[in-house]
Amino acid sequence: MSNFRAAILVACLSVASAASAAGSYRFHEMSEGRVSAALSIIHKENADLSSRVAAVSEAFLGTTYRLGPLGEGQDGEFDKDPLYSFKKVDCTT
Repeated sequence: MSNFRAAILVACLSVASAASAAGSYRFHEMSEGRVSAALSIIHKENADLSSRVAAVSEAFLGTTYRLGPLGEGQDGEFDKDPLYSFKKVDCTT
């Protein structure tokens, strides 16, 4: 096996490993405090950016899709929907 193929294999296994580790996290089922703690753990366990992105993405699987779930927050002038949400997502979140 060439060095290039071996490097690709190692990278794929790293991402798969990170994703399976995050598989126990489902942000939409967690309180904000637990999400914060889970994000800290994911960050510590996944040093490189690609595995961190894979792990966080995995934790969003199963989250309810809702068109336009975000707004300006409670103090917003036009849209009082929350600034962020771990309970609902749309194509931009």
